[in-house]
Amino acid sequence: MKNKPLLLILAIAGIAMIFNFARADSLGGPLYYSGANVGIYNPSPAARLHIIGGGSSGAIINGYSKAIIEDNDHAVLTIATPNDKLGQIAFADPRSYSAGSITYNHATDMMSFGTIGGTQILNIDAGANVGINTTNPKATFHVVRGYSGVTNFNGYSKFIMEGNDHTVFTIATPNDKMAQIDFADPDSPYAGSITYNHATDLFSIGNQVNSQILNIDINGNTGLNNTAPRYRLDVAGKINTSDGLCINGVCKSSWDQLSTNNNNTNTENLWTKNGDNVYVATGTVSIGTTTPSANEKLNVNGDIKINGDIKSDGDICIGVCK
Repeated sequence: MKNKPLLLILAIAGIAMIFNFARADSLGGPLYYSGANVGIYNPSPAARLHIIGGGSSGAIINGYSKAIIEDNDHAVLTIATPNDKLGQIAFADPRSYSAGSITYNHATDMMSFGTIGGTQILNIDAGANVGINTTNPKATFHVVRGYSGVTNFNGYSKFIMEGNDHTVFTIATPNDKMAQIDFADPDSPYAGSITYNHATDLFSIGNQVNSQILNIDINGNTGLNNTAPRYRLDVAGKINTSDGLCINGVCKSSWDQLSTNNNNTNTENLWTKNGDNVYVATGTVSIGTTTPSANEKLNVNGDIKINGDIKSDGDICIGVCK
């Protein structure tokens, strides 16, 4: 209580100093007082505190501004701290003294932007890596929605999405548009591409020569160089396989192994290859009939056209052999 007279004297002295400065300003002093606004090197302050450096900027001032730093050159606001401290701009409201914040931690060289839910939501480290919900970004852009447990990321990663549950990257478009990921190089903006066409419900993988080499339609049919596959695998062009071909679990590694017996079980090879020739060692061969005679090795039901001689070590019968 005994200090009240002293406080009153200091307050009166402060008011007097303001008015004295105001009077001094009319003589070229740095401090101006206009209504409730204070100007430094500014006789017409537009906010509670309005500082002008080298000259007016010509900028349009927000009417809600309470403090303005203005210059006709670059203008900088500096918050200086020791190397092991942080500087911060806090945005307060009745809920919190730091509902929002911009922080620079000199000890870690980390710039952080936060809200009332967290002081370090968006973080930029000294290497210019940006982390969302992480203060230790492992790529140029690293988004975390819960830690996955992965500690060894690919060193070439530029973008990482991380979560402790299923993690999905979504590209959303209208129903009549396509979404695409391009793999660019100095020779082409789309040297490789992965595309989903929502208009046709076709998923395609391609390169700069053909953007639709491998295609999967809405029915699960896959086409190679075929954008309208009708089967599970529909190829437009030749197929080459080095290890063989399997049909219904039965695999063959050469053409001479392809054969079918009477019950379609593929348990034996009816044809044998010898150089460029194929032959049947036992049984009969029939053309145009499913009931060949067992007495002849070759049974043909229909006309035969021969360009060349007919040679036989036995009889040749026309009609009935006797």
